[in-house]
Amino acid sequence: MYTDELWLGTLLNGEARWVIAGTTNTVEEASSRHQTSPVATAALGRLMTSSLLLASSLKEEEALTLRLLGDGPLGGVVAVGNMRGEVRGYVHEPNVDLPLNEAGKLDVAGAVGAGEFVVSRSLTNGENYTGMVPIVSGEIAEDLVH
Repeated sequence: MYTDELWLGTLLNGEARWVIAGTTNTVEEASSRHQTSPVATAALGRLMTSSLLLASSLKEEEALTLRLLGDGPLGGVVAVGNMRGEVRGYVHEPNVDLPLNEAGKLDVAGAVGAGEFVVSRSLTNGENYTGMVPIVSGEIAEDLVH
């Protein structure tokens, strides 16, 4: 049976850091709880995994919230992660069903649409820092990198 894992490491004498996340069970559990369609599951899973990857470098009681506020049929996707590997998330419209895209893949970009990608960091002292950028592609990984 597959177990979810979060692996952390450094290389180049601590100059570079890497994080690998295996989140299959977590995403399946979220899909089951929220009864999400395949495209909604893909969007939610990508955002939840992204929040875990980013939150892995936070301090103990801090949290990171990622929000995709798009004009697509999903309406928005939210994920909150922390450095202990805990994550939760939801999709505003979990039953969205779209045809496959031109490449024969789930159309996550079409489901997300255009809008804003919001990142919020909650610090241990109660302060919050938030940044917003336009959604570049809706594919989530590309938006996160941007």
